Amino acid sequence: MLDMIIHELKTWFTNKNSNRYYYHRIVLVCVSLMALTPLINAFFFIYYLLVFIAPFMAVYYTVICYRETRVVKAKELIHLK
Repeated sequence: MLDMIIHELKTWFTNKNSNRYYYHRIVLVCVSLMALTPLINAFFFIYYLLVFIAPFMAVYYTVICYRETRVVKAKELIHLK
């Protein structure tokens, strides 16, 4: 979660239509629904969804980080020319 906050504050890879942008919005919706669960019991379904969605979200986040690391490394190599 700290990583997501830092990326948002520094605007690293968080421009619209980027994978990280959409990932952050999905997580924001999930966290918001979990926070509302004590007030509105109908949002309890989010916990059932997260049981199945969480592994895919973890893999998706790993792919996002891998791609971003490749971009950063490519930028570093440009300076060596």
